[in-house]
Amino acid sequence: MLGGKACQVNWDGDVRATGLGGMVYFGHFLKEAGVFDQWVDACPLKYTSNNAPSKQAVLGTILAGVVGGAWRYAHLSAIRHDPVLPKMLEIAALVSEDAVRRALKQAERLPDAWDRWLAAGELATLEPLLAEPYILDVDTTIKPLYGHQQGAEIGYNPAKPGRPSHAVHTAFIGALRMVFSVDVQGGKRHAACHLGPVLWRRLEALPRELWPRLVRGDMGFGNEGWMCECEKHELDYLFKQRQTGKVRGMVKLVAGLSGDQWEDVPGPDGWQVCEAGLQLKGWSRNRRVVVARRSAPARRRRSPAHPELPLPDEPVRMDWEYTVLVTGGHLPAAALIQLYLERADCENVFDELKNQWGLAGFTTRDLARCRIMARIVALVCNWWNVFARLADPSEHMEALTSRPVLLHVIAQVVTHADRTVLRLCSHHGLVREVREAFVRFDTIFRRLPAIAEQLKRIGKWRLLLSLAFCKWLRGRLLDTALKADPVLAPMLADTA
Repeated sequence: MLGGKACQVNWDGDVRATGLGGMVYFGHFLKEAGVFDQWVDACPLKYTSNNAPSKQAVLGTILAGVVGGAWRYAHLSAIRHDPVLPKMLEIAALVSEDAVRRALKQAERLPDAWDRWLAAGELATLEPLLAEPYILDVDTTIKPLYGHQQGAEIGYNPAKPGRPSHAVHTAFIGALRMVFSVDVQGGKRHAACHLGPVLWRRLEALPRELWPRLVRGDMGFGNEGWMCECEKHELDYLFKQRQTGKVRGMVKLVAGLSGDQWEDVPGPDGWQVCEAGLQLKGWSRNRRVVVARRSAPARRRRSPAHPELPLPDEPVRMDWEYTVLVTGGHLPAAALIQLYLERADCENVFDELKNQWGLAGFTTRDLARCRIMARIVALVCNWWNVFARLADPSEHMEALTSRPVLLHVIAQVVTHADRTVLRLCSHHGLVREVREAFVRFDTIFRRLPAIAEQLKRIGKWRLLLSLAFCKWLRGRLLDTALKADPVLAPMLADTA
C-alpha cells in the first residue's frame, strides 16, 4: 500500500544509487589532502595470493564502514555491494567482513611494523596543529566485553560491576576533539599508570616544539608517578587531588583564611581560589596546589517523624564546595581553575568516540586487532572532524549530527552521451544548510588547483586545517598563503 492505494513493487538490482552520497565529498577531501593515499601506501599489509584483495580495498572498506557508523565487523556487509561507494573512494571494490578480519590478523606477526605505520598516520594528521599551543587531556574509559576475548578481565567497571572489560587509554586535544593517542589494554590495567608508557613514547618521538603546553587529568593522575614523569620531561601538569585525610586537613586550614586572602574568579559560578603548598605521604617533594571553593546550599536537617520533609521554618544554610588541584606550572590560580573546569567537555568526547564511532566496538578474540581497530577508528574520526569543520568552522559537530547532514545523502549515477552525472538529494530538515555546506566544499576544492604552485611547498593539508580550525587559531594561520587568496581569505575572516 502507498498512500492508501495498492501499488506494484518491482526489484531492480541494476540501479546505481547509494544512501551515502556525501562520501563523494569526503572522498574528494581525502584525495586532495593526500592523507589517505599516503596512509595506504605505507601500510605493511602484504598478500602472497594472486586472488587476494588489494590493501587499498581493505582499508577503503574499513574507512567507509567506520564513517558510516559501523561498530562491528558484521556491519560492513551492509555496504559490501554498494555500486557507487567504491568509485567515490577511488578503489576497485569493497571487500567482505571476513577479508577485513583476516587482513588485520597480520598485525599479530609484525606488531612493531603496524605500530610504526599507525603512528606515522596519526602524526601526519596532527603535526601541523601540534606547533600551536595546546592542552593534552588524558583519561581512561571502560569497554565492556561479552565473550572470552584476550584481556577480558574483571577490573574497575562502574557501569557494569563484575563484567569483564578492556581499558581504553586515550589522550586528545580537548579544544579540538582530535585524538592524539589510543591504546587498548586488559581490564585490570585501568589505572592511570598504564597510560603513561604509551603517551611518553609518543611524545619522546616528537620534536620538543610539538609538545603540549600542559597535561590535564582527573584525580587518577594526581599521583607521584605521573607528576615525577611530567617534571622529569619538564612538562607542566594540572591534576585534581583526592580528598584524603591530609588534603582535607589542608582545606580546613585555608578555609579559615580571611576573605581578602581568597581571589574571586571571574564568571557566573562564584569560584574563589587560593594557593598553598602540600607534600603527601609518598610524594618526593612539596608541590604547589590550588584550592578552589564556591558556595552551595547545605543539606537541610530532616524531621524525625517525616524523614522525607525538612524541619519547618529552618533557614537555608550555605556551605562551601571545595576542589583541590595540584600543578607544576606557573599560571595564575584563577586561570588554572578555569582550565580544569573546561575539562568537563572530555566526557562528551568519550561519549562520542564510544557511542557514535566504534571505539568500543570491532571486538575480536585477540587483543592485537582490538588495539589496531581502535587506533584506526580514532584516525578516521580525526579526518571526519576536519571534514565536518570545513563545512561549519564555527563549532564542532558530533557524528550524530554531522552524518545525517553531510553523509546520509541519496546519490544516483546517471550516464548519458558519455557523460556521468551524480544526482544528490537530501531529505534532512536542514536541507538548506546541507546545500550550503556542499557549496562551501565546491568552493574550497576549486581553489586548491588555483594555488597549486604554492601548495607544492606548503602542503594542502596545512591549508585545509587552517580553514577548518580558523576559529581555534584566532586569526593565526598554519600558512600565510591563504591571506593572498581572494576566495578563501574571506572564509577565514568571516569565521575567525
